[in-house]
Amino acid sequence: MIKKSLITALVLLLLHALVVYLYPISSTQYALQGNTIKAQQFIYGGAQENIIIGSSLSNRLVMDSLQGMSNLSFSGMGIFDGLSILNHSDVTPRIVFIETNIMSRGENEHFTSYVNSPILSPVKEAIPSLRDEYQPIGMLGQLIISTFKKDMAGQEVIDQTATTQQEGDDAFFRKMLAIEAEKLSKVPDTASLIPRFEQLALEVERLEAKGARVIFFEMPVNETLCDLPQPQTIRSLYRKYFPESKYAYITVPHCSGYKTTDGAHLAGEEATRYTMYFKTHAEALLANQGRLVNQP
Repeated sequence: MIKKSLITALVLLLLHALVVYLYPISSTQYALQGNTIKAQQFIYGGAQENIIIGSSLSNRLVMDSLQGMSNLSFSGMGIFDGLSILNHSDVTPRIVFIETNIMSRGENEHFTSYVNSPILSPVKEAIPSLRDEYQPIGMLGQLIISTFKKDMAGQEVIDQTATTQQEGDDAFFRKMLAIEAEKLSKVPDTASLIPRFEQLALEVERLEAKGARVIFFEMPVNETLCDLPQPQTIRSLYRKYFPESKYAYITVPHCSGYKTTDGAHLAGEEATRYTMYFKTHAEALLANQGRLVNQP
């Protein structure tokens, strides 16, 4: 009985591996799995030489418009998760763009230890069908969704702005904006932030020792949140630890009227708008081989 079960399991694994080889349908069922898949794709050969590292804010960048770049920004996480993934990979980056918005989140070791596992990682690299993006249930669900979308083709027009709240007109948006405003209006405890900046300074030093150039950038948020005490404090600490005389910053002064879904996250046309802004200034920096170009 046990032998029969083992044979059955082996046959199913081989069939699954064959299906993945012939029809590699990637699927994501929930946010943490999406983060894991994104990290694994980076590790197993999808990395570019220019790396973006950030939080869920930078996760909204439209990467199809940023050729030659990889995005290690994860939903619900911070910069130290992306830095951990990069450090454990074989990638030698040329330029590393680090988001400056959020410094309150440390490394999610449950996530990074799974992705960086010295046991599981080599196995999944060698056997693609074992990677999280190719779980059988997810693949089946994605196949059904794709089939349904084909059947519905031409019956609806997708409005790119639909995912962006009309600021000031939506009760839910106003509630979320008020929550963000209350949170960001509190002056952060500098003593709790200093260890984060000291850790980041070590990470930057490690990257520079490998020949990488580090550039900092800030994602725009709702303009009423942009200059509240918390972001102002974080900006000041960044300039203290990483002075503009040595490091380049891509900034959007006063957030320039960007619309968001909740006060903080861009979507739809606004995400595309900032992506093109970021691309323009990033390309200028790359053309200058990372020399200091602080954008107005």
